[in-house]
Amino acid sequence: MVSAAPDHNPYSDITFQAFSQFVEQNFSSKVSLATVLVVLFTTTSNPDLLNLHARQQNPLQGERGQTITGWMKALACALEEKLGDDVDRLFKQSEHKGNMQSNQANSAISIKLDTLSKVLKFYPYNVYGKRQKALKPVSEKEIEPAYVICPTSMECQTVSCNGQYFLLDTRDHDVP
Repeated sequence: MVSAAPDHNPYSDITFQAFSQFVEQNFSSKVSLATVLVVLFTTTSNPDLLNLHARQQNPLQGERGQTITGWMKALACALEEKLGDDVDRLFKQSEHKGNMQSNQANSAISIKLDTLSKVLKFYPYNVYGKRQKALKPVSEKEIEPAYVICPTSMECQTVSCNGQYFLLDTRDHDVP
């Protein structure tokens, strides 16, 4: 018997409110949108790593489980390197990041990434520790931007038009 499964998972269907709550509860109030998006896309772009991380969190009989796995620490390290100085904004002031040693900060980021993966429902185990299905890459089709082809200049560049701006007349077209 042969069956075909989609090669991608759909993008998370969590509400903006739930995502916003996660950001407010876990990051500095000064965190930028760019930093939040880097964290989001870092999480959703690493399904194989998250599968390995989740497997270590859900041990078989005779194995020892880990809350903070080496896989998640590696992801946190890559994220720290990517963010540079902006990594400090992943911490609320009450977490006293300045008093943390490097490995403590990495562990704290690891916990935040683990929590985010679960908020996004990007975790291959249910609440009882039973494996549901392996994560696949996330399809970004639902979040692709809409593009409009247009000139790169805001004004006419020829001598005869005297720098007039371009006008799109929508009266005869179905432009929203």
